[in-house]
Amino acid sequence: MKHYLLILFISISIAGYAQNINGEKIIVGKESITIINFPDKVLNISFADDKAYEYYIPKRREEKSISIQFNKEHETAPNTSMIVNEGGRSHMFRIVFDPTYNINDDSRPPLWYDHSNLKELRAFVQKQKQMMAKGSDETEMDKEQESDRKKEIEAKKAEMVRAQQEKEKEAEERKRKVEEERRKEEERQKQEAEALAKAKREAEEKEKQFLLAKQKEEESRKAAEEEKQRKAAEELAKKEAERKAAQERLTQLEEERKRKEAEKAYSEVGLWQRYGKFGIDVYNYPPGQMAMVNTDFFIAADTLYHFRNADSLINTDIPDKLDIAADNLINKGVSITLENIVFKEIYTYYKLKVVNNTDEDFLLGKTYMYWYDANNQAKMLIKCSYLTYINFFPIIRPGNTQYLVFATRSPNVVPDESLVLFIEDRRKEKGSATIVISGNVYTTEQAKVESKASGKDTDASLDVKEDVDKSPSSGTKKKKGRKHK
Repeated sequence: MKHYLLILFISISIAGYAQNINGEKIIVGKESITIINFPDKVLNISFADDKAYEYYIPKRREEKSISIQFNKEHETAPNTSMIVNEGGRSHMFRIVFDPTYNINDDSRPPLWYDHSNLKELRAFVQKQKQMMAKGSDETEMDKEQESDRKKEIEAKKAEMVRAQQEKEKEAEERKRKVEEERRKEEERQKQEAEALAKAKREAEEKEKQFLLAKQKEEESRKAAEEEKQRKAAEELAKKEAERKAAQERLTQLEEERKRKEAEKAYSEVGLWQRYGKFGIDVYNYPPGQMAMVNTDFFIAADTLYHFRNADSLINTDIPDKLDIAADNLINKGVSITLENIVFKEIYTYYKLKVVNNTDEDFLLGKTYMYWYDANNQAKMLIKCSYLTYINFFPIIRPGNTQYLVFATRSPNVVPDESLVLFIEDRRKEKGSATIVISGNVYTTEQAKVESKASGKDTDASLDVKEDVDKSPSSGTKKKKGRKHK
């Protein structure tokens, strides 16, 4: 079998050799999903060793991408070779099982190998050829790849430090601005009070003048003098118009004052007066949130990527909603529902609908996810790669509805496991909520974007081994009493 695959690889590779990957190391972790992107539709996936199909589960995503998952019925897996045919090209990869890979480890990037750009693919293959011409062995090639990744990681960490320093500077600047705004607000309120008092005085004066004019008009009518009556009527009409104008201005000022008062509650000064001075910081990350995020959270390019996906998810009404409600209401009236789960590349996006049916603000607090095993034991925290509101966690006003997106690197969940999303209010006394995502639900949603690489696949264009389908056995258990502390 191995010799046949090698001959097949060489024969297919001749035509498009300049774009054929030859020997790139692809890491597969026990608790993670590996993704490889290509420029064209994937037609064939083959392992060099038939036994490899017992340990690795290859699937196709969105035609031009494949995923590889470790079969968790096993504890370890052998390294092997894999050939992928797409768009007239034939690529050979070295599949390396790494049991130490942790999706929360900031020192290691997501297992996402993006070869979707043809120009970049040619450059990658050319670099491989140059190294082989120099006599570099696979170990040296791996070291070069690892060196490039380490540089990327160091750059990310440096960016994270700069971002944190910038946050600290912003916090100091915000304090200064809040104090400045407070002084301006006091001056504005003083001027507004003076203007309102003046308007009231004018309205009262116009009211007096109107009553006086009315009295004169009535007196002129008793005297039965036509001219006096006409003039009195004109004066009365004039004073009536002035009185109405003054009253309208007073009403307008009152409404403007009420509007400003309502908005003032959500200004930096207003938020400080309502929350900040009581020790509730609504400007920065909730306490404890930083321990729940990974390096991806801080990188501008990653943030932009996630923002675009999250924005699309929020603004797209996806059919067949999951509508998994949280176990309870926060503050006796804030309901949270998981509407959809979407898989994109190496990330999983969770769309949440938050409805505030209370007469108080909902202050989104610490938001995080735990992964539970088949025995309902918390096996690990899934660090957040992105939250819709990274810089300013939302304040959802009374009577309002808002959508949030929570994103993580995709965990290799099986049907008898589960993921649990925890959402808190920044005020502990308001409570928290949890949303349980069973492994069955997770894998069902995942299957919507994946084609199993098996002979049972209904897509005849994907040519693979029949015995690939070695996914873990499905089964459900009722989830109770999840604890992680």
